[in-house]
Amino acid sequence: MATISEKYIGNHEIHTSPRGAKYIITDDGRKLYISSTNKTYRRSFKPRPGAYARFLANQSFHYVTSFNNLKADHKYE
Repeated sequence: MATISEKYIGNHEIHTSPRGAKYIITDDGRKLYISSTNKTYRRSFKPRPGAYARFLANQSFHYVTSFNNLKADHKYE
C-alpha cells in the first residue's frame, strides 16, 4: 500500500473509502493513502553469517587492539 504524508498532498481531491481510510488519486491513476504518522525505520544491521560477517568482526577487533597498543606505548612527559 503506497502512502503519502499529509503535508505533500497539494491540491488533490481527498477521497474516503467505505472503511474511513483517506486517499488521493494521482494524475496517473494510482491511489495514495494519506498517513499522519512518519515512517519508522529499523536501524539494526545484522549481516548474514559468512565471510563478510567475519571480516566486520575482525575489523572491529583489530581496531580495538591496535588502539589499546597505541595507548600503552604512549609515554606521558
